[in-house]
Amino acid sequence: MEERNDLPPNVSDHDLLIVLHTTMKHMARDVASIKDETIQRIAVVEATKYDKDDATKALADAQRAHDDLVRRIDAKHSKEDAEKIEKTIRETLGDHEKRQRVVERNMYIAVGALAIIQLLIALIK
Repeated sequence: MEERNDLPPNVSDHDLLIVLHTTMKHMARDVASIKDETIQRIAVVEATKYDKDDATKALADAQRAHDDLVRRIDAKHSKEDAEKIEKTIRETLGDHEKRQRVVERNMYIAVGALAIIQLLIALIK
C-alpha cells in the first residue's frame, strides 16, 4: 500500500485525528451511497425478472404457433404439389449433371490443345 504524504511534516496528533475522522466520514457516506444504489438496482431487477413460469408460457405459445403454421402449410400444399416440386428438382439436378459433363469435356480438349501447342513450340525452337 502506498503511503500518502498530504500533511505537512509538523502536524500534531490532534490534526491528524481530525483528518482521519473526516476521511472516515466521507468513506462511510460513499459506502452508504453505493449500498442505496445497489438496493435500488436489485429492486429493479426483481421487478422486471423473467421467471420460469413466464418462460414456460412463452415456449408453449411459440410451440403452438409453430404447430398451427405447419398444419396450415400441410393443408395448403397437396401431394401433387410435392410431386411437382420433386420432379423439378430431379430435372434441375439432371441438367446440372449434363452441363458438368460438357464442361469436363471442354476442359480436356483445352488441356490437349495446350499440350499440342507446347509440343509445337518445342519443335520450332
